[in-house]
Amino acid sequence: MNRQKSLSISSENTNPNSSNSTIPNQNGTIFFVTFNFTNCVIGAGIIGTANAMKEYGYLISVLLLVCCALLTKKSLDDLISLQIDKNLELSMGAQFNSNSSLDYAVLETVPDTPSAQRGKISNYESLGFAAFGQAGKLAVIVSKLTYAWGCLVAYTVVLKNNMPSALTDQFCDDESSSSSGLICSFMEDERMFTLLLCTVVVLPLCLLRSLDSLAKFGVLSILSVVFITFIVLIERIANPAGYQPMEFPQHSILEDLIEVKGGVISSLGTFVFAFVSQHCSHLAFDTLNEKTLENWKKVTRNSVSIALSLVLVVGTTVYITFWDLTPSDMFHCYPPNSEEIDFARVLLAFTMMMSFPLPFFTCREMIIDVGYVILGSGVNEDDQLLGSLAQAPSPSEDNFLEKLISDADAIISRESIGAAPTTTNTNTNATNQPTGMAKYLLVSAYSNSNSNSNNDTASSNSSSSNSNAENRQLKPFYHVSLTIAIWAAAVGLALEAPSLGSVLDLVGCISGSFIAFILPSMFEVKLRGRWVGKNVFMFAVGVSITVLGSVFSFMKIVDEVRDGGEGGGGDCGAGD
Repeated sequence: MNRQKSLSISSENTNPNSSNSTIPNQNGTIFFVTFNFTNCVIGAGIIGTANAMKEYGYLISVLLLVCCALLTKKSLDDLISLQIDKNLELSMGAQFNSNSSLDYAVLETVPDTPSAQRGKISNYESLGFAAFGQAGKLAVIVSKLTYAWGCLVAYTVVLKNNMPSALTDQFCDDESSSSSGLICSFMEDERMFTLLLCTVVVLPLCLLRSLDSLAKFGVLSILSVVFITFIVLIERIANPAGYQPMEFPQHSILEDLIEVKGGVISSLGTFVFAFVSQHCSHLAFDTLNEKTLENWKKVTRNSVSIALSLVLVVGTTVYITFWDLTPSDMFHCYPPNSEEIDFARVLLAFTMMMSFPLPFFTCREMIIDVGYVILGSGVNEDDQLLGSLAQAPSPSEDNFLEKLISDADAIISRESIGAAPTTTNTNTNATNQPTGMAKYLLVSAYSNSNSNSNNDTASSNSSSSNSNAENRQLKPFYHVSLTIAIWAAAVGLALEAPSLGSVLDLVGCISGSFIAFILPSMFEVKLRGRWVGKNVFMFAVGVSITVLGSVFSFMKIVDEVRDGGEGGGGDCGAGD
């Protein structure tokens, strides 16, 4: 307990120039972080849960959802626990404790010096490097890249399945005028209308370089899920018999609720997809005012519980409404011309468009990270450090030794974050010709280091994070080209995807299980040097889902493409 208090006091005095050290940020409370992180947990997976219940069987689906939620909670806690412990090792110069987690640790104990901050674990990728070097870092990057790209495809499929049909239901009829008839005919073409929306609305959002202007839509996303939950509940109460046609075979309670059905393996990815949020965990943890493992566990407990509750309520309600006719996109089988349902569909589609840039930015960032791994950083980081040494402080300056040691230690610490080896280049002209990733970047790091060389240490430290963010921005041509390439690949595949369920299953099985289960368990074992039952179980679950689930999901997609769509495009029985 005494050690905890001393760490907390030390963290408060780490950066006296920081405004956050005296004025807590209300957005960093457990309540607000829980709200924001819940938005990361809940995604398009909630829309396809009811269909997975139909494929699995209801009772086994509920059990698997609870199991996925519990494993997600454990992996989220493990990732942050490892981050805290490794950063304490860095700050205290102590041997990493492989037998216990320092649950009282405060992340701000890492000194506010260039070497410590460069070695500090602040994201999933740096944790992967701490565990397995470049291989671990690259595994995280590839997993996040494929998952983010899968999210883009899923969001576009949701948009395609809901926006065109909802608008035509409300604004188009047989008595439409010739001009409106042309518009309605265009909207009835789901692919073309979706392509138009993605081009006019989504693509400009993806071309942004910052997500600051879209932060407010996080609230809308949560509210829309709550509204959708309310709407499906009202629809079920208003139609207690459901929407199955009378001629459809009736089943017993055993068949509808208890029986385990044949799709149990192929639909595993949907349940994983519904909770994957590990890629956002470090960012969410960093927004807490008091960065303790105890507070983080409260956030994960609240967020995962809220997400699980909403998934179960929506999935159960839709499943008992349509039973064996439940589609992968839950709104597909509701009767047309229902104002409540159509409004919910429009709101859902709009939310998907506003949420599209979130995984898109991650996808673009991961591609840039791959570039760093393959091409090296060039002058973007290495020459910046060399430049700072070339302009070493004068012995007459204040804190001369501290500044000199800090700059030298910064270069030594480059190895701790997996950056490309620094090559000394004394040729002044060579520094004006960037190499590696630096030649594709908008801002020259070396020029930044020169322009800031006369600033005092406090100003340099306070602006370091902003400078690093700017240095990772691509030049306009490369920024636009990469953005359009990612956008076109995701939208093009989504327009041809047979169903939302197929996308959720495949993405959840391949990349979701890696991010959520396999990598966290491997990092835990590597960094703590021990196997425990929970880690073994989580690793086994992740591998099983990846191998078996991916094979069956791919076979399911092949069958759907061959049959011309989900289930061969059968009738929902909801009426016309």
